[in-house]
Amino acid sequence: MCSINYRIYKKKNKSLYTIKSYVIRKRYMNKKKKQFILLNWKNYGIDFCYTQLNFSLLFFLNQKIIVEIGFGDGYSFIQKVLNNPHINFIGIEVYPLSIYSAIKYACLYKVNNLKIIFHDAVEVLMYMIPDFSVFILQIFFPDPWFKLKHHKRRLINNNFIHLIEKKIVYKGYLHIRTDCHLYSNNIFTLMSQNSIFKRIFFKKFFFPLHNIYVQTKFEKKAILLNHDIFDYKYQLYFK
Repeated sequence: MCSINYRIYKKKNKSLYTIKSYVIRKRYMNKKKKQFILLNWKNYGIDFCYTQLNFSLLFFLNQKIIVEIGFGDGYSFIQKVLNNPHINFIGIEVYPLSIYSAIKYACLYKVNNLKIIFHDAVEVLMYMIPDFSVFILQIFFPDPWFKLKHHKRRLINNNFIHLIEKKIVYKGYLHIRTDCHLYSNNIFTLMSQNSIFKRIFFKKFFFPLHNIYVQTKFEKKAILLNHDIFDYKYQLYFK
């Protein structure tokens, strides 16, 4: 059964991480869009499960894996997928309209190196992503949760860092972008305390991604608001 059933989390399958890094706000999606997702889900979607994925069965070619958490409106993500056919992409998202947008553009451009998972990223990483399998993990403009009482909801914390240590391949990469200064400081402090990840200072584009970049909706908004954008790239080395 397709996991796009719009009842994302049932009580019987409560996450071990009871505090979510997002809040699902009800937004109307018409029947036509729902049907479009369901029709194309078999080509681009992966149902959430408690079994590790076998990437060789999911993709046509055996290539490096990039996982992007929260791909937003989908357009910039699909452009990246389209411009890098030598990479296999897995996008994780919890908002149905974002899922619709991504699949719409994927169908339009006929991409074949993409899979989408409609579920909480922490649970996906815990249960579905094999250890030492991700070449680059990307998190662009995660929800900053500005209020102090909401900081516990931030995705990037010590537990999350310890989780992704097990998922990224040796000498693989973690790439984070944010326009929130306080969240940026928090990320810098957390990552500085971790001896496995070493910060690197490549340019905006780095191997193996092609030098083609499409700004995300959140990045465009940050630029319009004259916000600084903080870019963090780390390479994983074992102790």
